[in-house]
Amino acid sequence: MRRDLPQWAAHFPEGSLEYLERHDFGTRRWHLLNLWLRVPEGRELWDDIPALAWLAASSWLCKTKPVQRPFRSLRTLVRKPRAHLLRWLDLPTGDGTLALLRSVEPSYMTPLFAHALCRVLRDEEKRRAWHNLPRKVCFTELSLLAYDRPISFPVLRLINEGKAVGGSPFSQRVKDVFVDCLRIIRTLRRDDELRPALARVHSGDRLLAFHDELVRDLGNQEHLRQVRDEEDDIAIADKTPIPPPIPPASWMYALPTRFDLYDEGSVMHHCVASYYSRVVEGRYYVYALVHPQWGRATLGIRRVGVRQWQVAEMRGKCNEEVPNELRELVYVWLRDQSRTPPPEPEVRWVQGELWLPLEEIGYPLEVEAPRPRPAEQDPEIAAALLRFGVQLGRDFAGEPVLKREDRRVESMPVVFERDEEWDDDIPF
Repeated sequence: MRRDLPQWAAHFPEGSLEYLERHDFGTRRWHLLNLWLRVPEGRELWDDIPALAWLAASSWLCKTKPVQRPFRSLRTLVRKPRAHLLRWLDLPTGDGTLALLRSVEPSYMTPLFAHALCRVLRDEEKRRAWHNLPRKVCFTELSLLAYDRPISFPVLRLINEGKAVGGSPFSQRVKDVFVDCLRIIRTLRRDDELRPALARVHSGDRLLAFHDELVRDLGNQEHLRQVRDEEDDIAIADKTPIPPPIPPASWMYALPTRFDLYDEGSVMHHCVASYYSRVVEGRYYVYALVHPQWGRATLGIRRVGVRQWQVAEMRGKCNEEVPNELRELVYVWLRDQSRTPPPEPEVRWVQGELWLPLEEIGYPLEVEAPRPRPAEQDPEIAAALLRFGVQLGRDFAGEPVLKREDRRVESMPVVFERDEEWDDDIPF
């Protein structure tokens, strides 16, 4: 099929594929190709404002009442003033909207970005705030505007400019500190009280001081007792320590439980406890570093593949920078562990079913497949089924946990809790 791809692409009219590559569109490329081919009257407009072309090609994402034949409507609209096209997309008309759309990088356009973009454009106050930002917006700033995060415009401007707060060696990006505040507030479960207070913060220094106050609240003994009392009502399976995905070195130890994360945050005076949900989901893990020469630090790693992990953050006490020598030791440890080949999953028959316990990711994951009856069993079929089971085990090795109780496999849907903010890795 790949051999035939160049021949198939050669059948497209000249300039169609070049249009997609010129603007570096990453999503909805087939829809954009259809727009370029079926609405040739608007090609000058599509080149002038690529973000508007993306919205027109996927009009159902922004229109209140999508139409059945959008391209037929677009062929008429592109011959009229551009205000007609904006009105058809249920967007405010005027040169200001066109200027904001013209400033959007085409590579940023995704369904999530488009949804946030339309919400901002339809709100006059949010649109004015966007217009006053000094740099082009990315999904971070657009989401903060679109979904009513408790943020003041001065803090939003600092995030847009990429500013940092705190002197060396405690410097952190304003965006990281702000999102950290949101995570801690959610962990403390004091949204009604703390989110309005966060919205009243108007400077980077005050934001950092507010963050430090939240860290102290997160690590105080009263909150820890409250968490422990709540944990008594949770099922025993949910309190089971989560094994580390990579064995720790001799100068580090894993933090497998929620209480370990709280204790680490209390000792080190940072908010690592707010990462517990990510650890449960299997996409993050935390280690405590205790090196006899280079001191104490906290390490967070994130999953970037089925069995691939990378350093997300390394911080000392009060978010202090760690020595370069300790950082290099961590990189060497992670690189050496990545070179170790994963063990072959053990396949065995249990009570007439094929079991695949996958321990190499630190979680017991079991997949069952029906075993053929003895009378129908064929050596070639049995061998093929065994190969299928091994491959299936490898494919599922990076997936979340399916819990086993009483030697049975429960049919459980795997649900990921979507981050309320975004998926950036935020420092402790």
